[in-house]
Amino acid sequence: MHNEPTENILIVDDEDDILQLMSEAVSRWGYNPIIAHDGEDALAKITDLPIDMMITDLRMPNSDGMTLLGKA
Repeated sequence: MHNEPTENILIVDDEDDILQLMSEAVSRWGYNPIIAHDGEDALAKITDLPIDMMITDLRMPNSDGMTLLGKA
């Protein structure tokens, strides 16, 4: 029997290739990846979903990573 991941890791980056790579890694580590394309998208996901950890890019459009961390 294979257990479903229960911890959600939010990955925030404006580059699709990075999101894909990080999402695959997080899945291999046994966690459930949640992706967001910028800080605004991430804040919406934080509001709607239980997030256990966040990995974020620092330079993104709409809201940089440090601003996102402060709001989160």
